[in-house]
Amino acid sequence: LDRHQSAVLDSVLSGEVAFGVVIDPGDRELLECETILAEPFCLACPPRHRLARKRQVRWTDLAGESLVLLDHASGSRRLIDRALADHGVPHTVAQEVGHPTTIFRMLDAGLGVSVIPTLALPPEGLPRLAVRPLLPRVDREIVLVHRRNRALAPVAQAAWDLVREVAAQRR
Repeated sequence: LDRHQSAVLDSVLSGEVAFGVVIDPGDRELLECETILAEPFCLACPPRHRLARKRQVRWTDLAGESLVLLDHASGSRRLIDRALADHGVPHTVAQEVGHPTTIFRMLDAGLGVSVIPTLALPPEGLPRLAVRPLLPRVDREIVLVHRRNRALAPVAQAAWDLVREVAAQRR
């Protein structure tokens, strides 16, 4: 099933699915979790934006910017909001969207800048946008989750192992 993070967690906890792949699930009391990847957030912006001239961008450089961000259904948004707060970054959320592809189109139209997970970047890159690392580095964890105290069925365990192996090849 392809669902937003909260729906994935609900499906795992209800037993509808054997396991899920989520972004840092937060409360892990009822879950067995295995981090399979950690990847940093980065900045995406129009190539003529002042931040595009920098090789690396500090979180504090985002002060006063209009941000186009993933909405709160995304597991990443909580982490982005926390990083902005931890670095004391005053900002305006110009738009919240459900998919990174929509963010890229909005940035291309000049609606602001964005903090996005590196894995959201298409393999061919973003030729019409500038992408810069954000410092200090803030990672999001991609985590396999299943209900605590419940063993996976053999076929589910095989799928879990396959996801783990594919993720290990990306490291």
